Amino acid sequence: MSEEGIATRRAVMEAALTAVAEAANLTVDELQTQLAEGQTMAAVVAANDGDVAALQTKLAEIFGDLPDAAELDVAQSVNEWLGVKE
Repeated sequence: MSEEGIATRRAVMEAALTAVAEAANLTVDELQTQLAEGQTMAAVVAANDGDVAALQTKLAEIFGDLPDAAELDVAQSVNEWLGVKE
């Protein structure tokens, strides 16, 4: 992957992590602490009265900016990333 592709992927992942934290009404650091305790992103969002379905939609938009988005099943990638069981 090119340096530009790597930078784009990093920016997308940072945006996605920020979106998850915002959905859970947490800072990114607070989110990372809860994730380190073994919780899935979806569980953290739900436990903090966040809207997991709305987050899935937002993340699908964000993941659409990945350099290889055309090759991905974006919805499946979002669910796997969040830890959502289909």
